[in-house]
Amino acid sequence: SSGINAEYGANCDLQIGRVLKAAKTHNWNLGITADHGNAEVMVNPETGEKQTSHTTNDVPFYIVLTEAMNEKLKFQRKEGTLSDVAPTVLGVLGLEKGLYTEYM
Repeated sequence: SSGINAEYGANCDLQIGRVLKAAKTHNWNLGITADHGNAEVMVNPETGEKQTSHTTNDVPFYIVLTEAMNEKLKFQRKEGTLSDVAPTVLGVLGLEKGLYTEYM
């Protein structure tokens, strides 16, 4: 299973690198996240089959901002939860956040 994870991880790194390079080239803001923290468990250790169920692993959310957007929003790195993602994206898009949300 480690070979599968290594190959998958290397391909993910390559593709994310391509997207990040394009964002920097074109002065875009970029948000990167995943789905349910499954990347580190690709194969079920008990059955040897593909892992299809969700895990309880943390899911990272990275936001890469242009200098101008970072200055405007003054983001500070902090721990967050899933409920922080939408208001953060709304802030980057310049849209009003909801009543019960705050930016990361």
